[in-house]
Amino acid sequence: MSNLNFSFLKQHGLNIILTAILIIVAVKKIPSIVQMYRAEGTIAKNATTLDLNKQVISIPLPKKHILVFWATWCGPCKVELGRINAMILSGQITPESVLAISIGEDPNVVSSFVDEQKYLFKVAIDISGQAAHVYQVSGTPTILFIGADQKVNWITAGISPSLEFRIRSFLK
Repeated sequence: MSNLNFSFLKQHGLNIILTAILIIVAVKKIPSIVQMYRAEGTIAKNATTLDLNKQVISIPLPKKHILVFWATWCGPCKVELGRINAMILSGQITPESVLAISIGEDPNVVSSFVDEQKYLFKVAIDISGQAAHVYQVSGTPTILFIGADQKVNWITAGISPSLEFRIRSFLK
């Protein structure tokens, strides 16, 4: 009987371990998914941040826009911001429809990074993390779609396979 158990574990052990890992990750992610779902349809909260020229920006913006909380060290942020920048370059969206807010980083680091990446949208810096706190950002990138009515239409965190489709649909 013990040979049968060992043989089963030998054949299926990796699948069992991977399944357990996926379940653990899913369970840990559920609270943030619920939080994002509950925020959809609510009025966007007011906060302020500074642009790269140290001018105050009040959020939400007075028009329909995409709000991205990100960090220079975040690989998924670089992917998503690159996709958004490509949409601007191709004329699918305007640079004014995007505000990317770096959380808690040195303004010089952010400015150099933005220049290096050639981002066309407005970038702000939330040095104290106040805006991220107001929007209950739990990870980067966190992307919010905020309508002209100042309501949160959609939120996503991490890499979103449907991001470009959703942006085109939202900003049309």
